[in-house]
Amino acid sequence: MPGKPIQSLLVSLADKTHNAEAILFDYRELGDQIWSRFNGGADGTRWYYTELANVFAKAMPGRLADRLGRATAAFSV
Repeated sequence: MPGKPIQSLLVSLADKTHNAEAILFDYRELGDQIWSRFNGGADGTRWYYTELANVFAKAMPGRLADRLGRATAAFSV
Protein backbone atom coordinates (compact mmCIF):
# COMPACT_ATOMS: atom_id res chain seq x y z
CA MET A 1 0.00 0.00 0.00
CA PRO A 2 2.91 2.40 0.25
CA GLY A 3 2.66 5.05 -2.41
CA LYS A 4 -1.08 4.66 -2.94
CA PRO A 5 -3.08 7.89 -3.03
CA ILE A 6 -5.00 8.62 0.17
CA GLN A 7 -8.29 8.51 -1.74
CA SER A 8 -7.55 4.97 -2.93
CA LEU A 9 -6.65 3.87 0.58
CA LEU A 10 -9.85 5.36 1.95
CA VAL A 11 -12.00 3.54 -0.62
CA SER A 12 -10.21 0.29 0.13
CA LEU A 13 -10.55 0.77 3.89
CA ALA A 14 -14.26 1.53 3.56
CA ASP A 15 -14.79 -1.55 1.38
CA LYS A 16 -12.86 -3.87 3.70
CA THR A 17 -14.66 -2.46 6.74
CA HIS A 18 -18.04 -3.05 5.11
CA ASN A 19 -17.02 -6.60 4.17
CA ALA A 20 -15.73 -7.37 7.67
CA GLU A 21 -18.91 -6.05 9.28
CA ALA A 22 -21.02 -8.14 6.87
CA ILE A 23 -18.96 -11.21 7.76
CA LEU A 24 -19.46 -10.48 11.44
CA PHE A 25 -23.21 -10.10 11.00
CA ASP A 26 -23.44 -13.42 9.16
CA TYR A 27 -21.06 -15.10 11.62
CA ARG A 28 -23.34 -14.12 14.47
CA GLU A 29 -26.34 -15.51 12.58
CA LEU A 30 -24.83 -18.64 11.05
CA GLY A 31 -21.84 -19.50 13.19
CA ASP A 32 -18.90 -21.44 11.80
CA GLN A 33 -20.73 -22.59 8.68
CA ILE A 34 -20.04 -19.14 7.21
CA TRP A 35 -16.39 -20.05 6.62
CA SER A 36 -17.28 -22.48 3.85
CA ARG A 37 -17.98 -19.40 1.67
CA PHE A 38 -14.34 -18.41 1.67
CA ASN A 39 -11.46 -20.07 -0.17
CA GLY A 40 -9.24 -19.49 2.87
CA GLY A 41 -11.71 -21.09 5.25
CA ALA A 42 -11.90 -19.80 8.82
CA ASP A 43 -8.17 -19.56 9.49
CA GLY A 44 -7.22 -17.96 6.19
CA THR A 45 -10.04 -15.44 6.23
CA ARG A 46 -9.40 -14.47 9.83
CA TRP A 47 -5.68 -14.08 9.10
CA TYR A 48 -6.35 -11.95 6.01
CA TYR A 49 -8.69 -9.54 7.79
CA THR A 50 -6.45 -9.35 10.86
CA GLU A 51 -3.51 -8.39 8.66
CA LEU A 52 -5.61 -5.82 6.81
CA ALA A 53 -6.78 -4.34 10.10
CA ASN A 54 -3.18 -4.06 11.31
CA VAL A 55 -1.99 -2.40 8.10
CA PHE A 56 -4.86 0.09 8.02
CA ALA A 57 -4.48 0.88 11.72
CA LYS A 58 -0.94 2.05 10.95
CA ALA A 59 -1.54 3.60 7.53
CA MET A 60 -4.83 5.38 8.28
CA PRO A 61 -5.52 5.47 12.01
CA GLY A 62 -8.96 6.67 12.96
CA ARG A 63 -12.55 5.64 13.45
CA LEU A 64 -12.93 3.67 10.23
CA ALA A 65 -9.76 1.67 10.84
CA ASP A 66 -10.98 1.08 14.40
CA ARG A 67 -14.27 -0.32 13.03
CA LEU A 68 -12.35 -2.71 10.80
CA GLY A 69 -10.26 -3.84 13.76
CA ARG A 70 -13.29 -4.37 16.02
CA ALA A 71 -15.24 -6.33 13.41
CA THR A 72 -12.25 -8.51 12.63
CA ALA A 73 -11.51 -9.15 16.30
CA ALA A 74 -15.13 -10.13 16.91
CA PHE A 75 -15.14 -12.90 14.31
CA SER A 76 -11.60 -14.01 15.08
CA VAL A 77 -12.28 -15.40 18.54
